[in-house]
Amino acid sequence: MSSNDKIYKMILLGESGVGKTSILKKFETGEYDPHIYCSQVTNFIRKDIKLPDNNSRILDIWDTPGQEKYRSIIKIFYKGANAFVLVYDPTNEPSFNELRIFWYNEVKHINSVIFVVANKCDSDEKVVKDEEGKEFAESIGAIFVSVSAKDNIGISNLFEQIAQNIHNKNWDF
Repeated sequence: MSSNDKIYKMILLGESGVGKTSILKKFETGEYDPHIYCSQVTNFIRKDIKLPDNNSRILDIWDTPGQEKYRSIIKIFYKGANAFVLVYDPTNEPSFNELRIFWYNEVKHINSVIFVVANKCDSDEKVVKDEEGKEFAESIGAIFVSVSAKDNIGISNLFEQIAQNIHNKNWDF
């Protein structure tokens, strides 16, 4: 990293248990731990993302706790965010409802790129279909991605898309 490299800030948001920490851990280390407990602290990594065009982007990736008691505290991390990744679990309809009702409303006024991410796409027990996630994403001008941290489906692609879209956004306020 040189002193001229721009660092982009992205934040993973969503209810507790949707897999935000698993997504980040899979991306960072390639490992999946089925026994990860719900985050009670905010985690952070810095990652240099290599893109298909041989360029790279540096992302500061923040993983936040989803429990309701932490909602007012994590707002301090929103400042300066270039992207918000709103994660839900398609096997848990309330996590999708909270994403639409609460999490999106938290960040919709911030000039940023928004991704709607369905984690656990490998599950046969989906109650929220990908079409519903896509429709919601389209309705708010977000990008929809379906991933599985457990089976490493779409994880690298998600972060490549984030890096590319953050870089391409016009940041003139």
